[in-house]
Amino acid sequence: MLRLDGKVALVTGASKGIGAGIAKGLAAAGASVAVNYASDRDSAEAVVSAITASGGRAIVVAGDVSKPADVARLFVETKAAYGALDVLVNNAAVYQLGPLEAITEEEFHREFNTNVFGPLLMIREAVKYFGPRGWQHHQHRLDGVASDPAQPVDLHGNEECPRRNHTGARKGVGAETDSSELNQPGSNGNRGRSRGRRDRSRK
Repeated sequence: MLRLDGKVALVTGASKGIGAGIAKGLAAAGASVAVNYASDRDSAEAVVSAITASGGRAIVVAGDVSKPADVARLFVETKAAYGALDVLVNNAAVYQLGPLEAITEEEFHREFNTNVFGPLLMIREAVKYFGPRGWQHHQHRLDGVASDPAQPVDLHGNEECPRRNHTGARKGVGAETDSSELNQPGSNGNRGRSRGRRDRSRK
């Protein structure tokens, strides 16, 4: 396993599920971890408690990744606690299951703002803090299908799959992530593939 001793990681949507697992894994590898949540503070604190009980370092940082002011504060609080930022994992996401014709304008914007605009805001803010060895990882999974965010996911014929706008939203993230990689010296862009998620929210 890659050792991350002395590194600082910020994981969005890390209060439960795959985000919590990523946070714990980074801490086990030696990183100090900022565990972000938008609504479930108790679960986020439980993740931090599990990390510290195992000898790791972690803090809770509240914030909605779709809100610029919250995003800026996440980085300020992480740097205030640990003095730097080396790793960003964009894991926060929301979606609802249902047919395309049932989608509302409000739900579309809720998903787009969190799943596309949120990672863009996070990446934009991260490049202000990353040193030459910093890197970011974009994490996503659709209906149990692990996928590269830059590649389309074939959900044709699956009536209960996440809405098609979610698929398009995640493809949009692939484009913005590729762009951020080109503009960040030393960044390794998208690292690895996701490993399992069926919950409807990672916030």
